[in-house]
Amino acid sequence: MNSPLAIVLLSLAIICVFVAIGNFSEFWKKGWFSRELDVKSLVLTFISAFVFLSIFFYMEENT
Repeated sequence: MNSPLAIVLLSLAIICVFVAIGNFSEFWKKGWFSRELDVKSLVLTFISAFVFLSIFFYMEENT
């Protein structure tokens, strides 16, 4: 588990969590169906969550 790949994947997962939390708080403040929200940040949030879950399940199976 101390391989360089595991460290890189864990770092990427942590970054994805912070990006998703930051974007989610913007959605929460402005409202989910507000016209002020841009599609790019919504897509970035879901991609970040997907990448995090993919890394999480990959590391669960390979440990």
